[in-house]
Amino acid sequence: MAKKDGPTMRNLMDNKYWGVGYKWCNRIHIFFNIIILIIGAVLIYKYIEHSLKFITAEATIKSIEHDKCKAEKVMVRGKYGDHEETKYECVVNVEYKDDNGKSHSNKVTTDDKNHIVGDKIQIDYEKENPDKIYFRPNWYTYLFIFGVLFYIFTIGGTIVRVYYSDKEWAQFFISIGCLRDLFG
Repeated sequence: MAKKDGPTMRNLMDNKYWGVGYKWCNRIHIFFNIIILIIGAVLIYKYIEHSLKFITAEATIKSIEHDKCKAEKVMVRGKYGDHEETKYECVVNVEYKDDNGKSHSNKVTTDDKNHIVGDKIQIDYEKENPDKIYFRPNWYTYLFIFGVLFYIFTIGGTIVRVYYSDKEWAQFFISIGCLRDLFG
């Protein structure tokens, strides 16, 4: 009894229609990866440019204007219709030290509702003018780290799609991506 082999990736690539679809799908992914890489490079550049102009410091909340944060109801368009959300605006007086160790006291506006006197928050101040400050949510840094990791994986995926697309293991992963897009 002869052993019957199942279809392999090579056999699939020999199929005229599958091969054409695979090549087009790969080219489309390469095109979109290049667009993502360009946008990512611009965003990374903007983050680094911001980091060169501003210094992030930890500030202590000394008081909250009007003793509480202002809440305002706003209408937001959603996927399934409009709905109402609460938007918060909180003006806090903070104290912080610049790179030279000089103390500063200033007001900053945040969109967080959970401030308590004595809490620590992150602020950005201009290198040239330490009295000009902005509230810095913690997620900015996390978003940057996630963005850089995503950028690195996109570079890796693009390299595989361009230089290794004729390898069987790469064809397998590229095909999975194409099938996911087709049936996604």
